[in-house]
Amino acid sequence: MPKYNARTIPESAQRLHAEVMRRMPQRGVLDILVNVEHRTNFTRYFGPASFSEPKIGRVAEGYLLTIFAIGSNMGPVQAARHLQGLVTAPMLSFANRKHIRVEKLEAARRELVELYLQIDVTKVWGNGSMVGADGTQFDFYENNLLAGHPFRYRKMGAVAYRHVADNYIAVFGQFVPPGVWEGI
Repeated sequence: MPKYNARTIPESAQRLHAEVMRRMPQRGVLDILVNVEHRTNFTRYFGPASFSEPKIGRVAEGYLLTIFAIGSNMGPVQAARHLQGLVTAPMLSFANRKHIRVEKLEAARRELVELYLQIDVTKVWGNGSMVGADGTQFDFYENNLLAGHPFRYRKMGAVAYRHVADNYIAVFGQFVPPGVWEGI
């Protein structure tokens, strides 16, 4: 098999790359969360179940760090380690358990999806009339109601089943026990 030499990158491609990087600099996930919070105030949906004022300092910042920790699948301990003293694992865990409920998270998600659909670029990808389905296996402890030993994945866990629309909106997501046909 002959060895191929790399072609030189055309100057026009280099200029295009430089212009794209100038217009779209790299951003971190936390920076993006802060920007979205600044524009939408979506953390207003979170708070104690009693609907009283939160008794934690810098409320929005705490909620954003909690969303980052849980949403990135790091969990409170790893997130606190990576955030290097900015917050502790018990603080993240407390905010997650006491202030962020499924109903509140769904309300915030609905608002963010509606705002996302107003962005012009989403119409380039699709109109939301078609979806793709995907199941991803996650490791679970054995004493979990969703856990099982699916033949397909050959290890203990559950399947995160998702529908994603052609405009990249997550329409549906749920954990299903192994053995349940994912097409349902």
